[in-house]
Amino acid sequence: MEQCADCLRQAGPDPTLQLPTIRWQTIGAAIGYQLQVTDLRIGQIVAEGRPTEPSFTVDLSPGPYRLRIRTLYANGEVSEWNQRDFEIFRPAVSVVPPAATVDATPVVQWMVQSGADHYQVQVTDRSGQVLSYRSVGIRETDHRIATPLPPGEYQLWVRSHYSDGSRSLWGMGVSLSIGAAPHVTFANGTLNWNRPVGTTSFEILLQRQNPDDLRWTTVVETDYYFQTSLPVRSQPAGQYRFWGRATRSEAGDTYFSNWSRLVRFELV
Repeated sequence: MEQCADCLRQAGPDPTLQLPTIRWQTIGAAIGYQLQVTDLRIGQIVAEGRPTEPSFTVDLSPGPYRLRIRTLYANGEVSEWNQRDFEIFRPAVSVVPPAATVDATPVVQWMVQSGADHYQVQVTDRSGQVLSYRSVGIRETDHRIATPLPPGEYQLWVRSHYSDGSRSLWGMGVSLSIGAAPHVTFANGTLNWNRPVGTTSFEILLQRQNPDDLRWTTVVETDYYFQTSLPVRSQPAGQYRFWGRATRSEAGDTYFSNWSRLVRFELV
């Protein structure tokens, strides 16, 4: 008896379609096929048929399903059932792109999804492969990341879940930047930098090079600087270098951005 080992080589509905067409490879000696689609939430067959062509269209609502298909032959024999599980998803959640921040536990937001029962939030590395944070059962459309994230570049994902057991696509994810360094410039005798979102103060370090032995001497060093500029025109002439980083203090915790790039300048 010819088997149905290849029946599902191209089978299964496109999981983004509401009205999927199921296709499979033609079996040369077949006179027809038998299909059953079971709703895995209730364990019942919700669609079945005996098409003579290698395709079958069925109207399914979002949710998880199991497809079984086998080949029918003219002599009355049938192949083994070939099985495939699939899921039809609801549209992806629209996530509000978060601003780059020094806050290691930022609040993330998304658009309400009509009929959603709750939401799931995940933070991964940029590739989407390494999970850094996960929270489920969220009833609102915003969420504060509960576990501090180290400085770095991440991908934020939100999925909606529904009372009927269906769920949305993850979507493409949005960028989440934690601890991006301030951008420092020097002009007209003043160092200037931006204030990253979530910053409460800055750590800054200004050094001058000794012209005799070329060693660097610290001129300004502070952990709690609150301005976004530092006038230096009153300093002695010479070669200088500067770094800075943003900090955020809240509820007894302190988070740090990366250090800015090294800025070198000369005062004459």
